[in-house]
Amino acid sequence: MKKLIKLTALISTLVLTLTAGILIHGWLFEPPVWLSTSSPNKTYTVELTGDKGRGGFLFMSVVRFNVIRNGQAIVKNAYAHSGDWMDISFELAYPEHAWISENVMRFWRNPHLPEEKEKSDILLISNDTGKAIKYLRIKLEDMFLVFDMQPHSTLKLSSTHQSWSSGVGVEGEFEDGQRIGYGAGFPHYNKVNEPLRYCVSINDSYVKIESPQMEGSDDKGNWDRLNIPKSPSCNP
Repeated sequence: MKKLIKLTALISTLVLTLTAGILIHGWLFEPPVWLSTSSPNKTYTVELTGDKGRGGFLFMSVVRFNVIRNGQAIVKNAYAHSGDWMDISFELAYPEHAWISENVMRFWRNPHLPEEKEKSDILLISNDTGKAIKYLRIKLEDMFLVFDMQPHSTLKLSSTHQSWSSGVGVEGEFEDGQRIGYGAGFPHYNKVNEPLRYCVSINDSYVKIESPQMEGSDDKGNWDRLNIPKSPSCNP
């Protein structure tokens, strides 16, 4: 019994030491950059760091990004992707990337199903505030990074079609440091025979995600109790 207690204590000490070592290493050392890409006119540079492979049993793989604007870092270690051993890795989820404009970057995987190739989902984003948005990370089937979205402006994006059910997640930060974050899911069971359409409205104190085609839910609802009604005013 005493030997078992000593062995348990030894294992606990080793685990704690390993965890502490990993945390200290993360604090003291900058993670290596494995992807660096610049916008067409070189205004922005995006750097990806972290583990792009599949996570393990004990530790999740996490990918983060830095943004450099005109030589000055404006975003550091922002969240891009994470997963454990049961989740898809970053490198499998997003083998393709490209700048689709000077301030918008897209990450995606080429679709395999015919219906996904034939139609793209459409997202309209509105900054309904009087201040600029420093950056947004937008997650549909594809992932988008948007920088310096100006006050009272709109942006339309096309993303790989999401079959059966779909979701839209938005997070980011205003220029003044105020955080942005919200997500919604839309179970449609492949009954919508056209590209899926969404509207994201970013206001000073809340974010709204709607669709003219489908009901949805956020963290206050679920698939059995959809709490986001269809929006006839959403017309991307």
